[in-house]
Amino acid sequence: MNGTQTSRIIVSVPITLSSPEDEDLAALEEKGVKGRYASVERILELPGDKIEWRMALSSSPGGLIPQFITDSLVPQEVSKVGLNLFDELIRHQ
Repeated sequence: MNGTQTSRIIVSVPITLSSPEDEDLAALEEKGVKGRYASVERILELPGDKIEWRMALSSSPGGLIPQFITDSLVPQEVSKVGLNLFDELIRHQ
């Protein structure tokens, strides 16, 4: 590392394909109940070849799945996302 910290921001937002202009895209979308997911992630390269990853998210499963079930599963799913992200970063170095 050259003494400067490099950071990256990843923003994921849900979209709705309900307007007439989105008709072609909406036709490609899978049918069923739609959940919502939004997140902001920051990846910061630190001295000593270390990486800091922070994530804030909000999600709603939609349909009949109770929110408390989703809330209880979020920590392990976030961990999986982080591990996958680090695998990708290492592969592309």
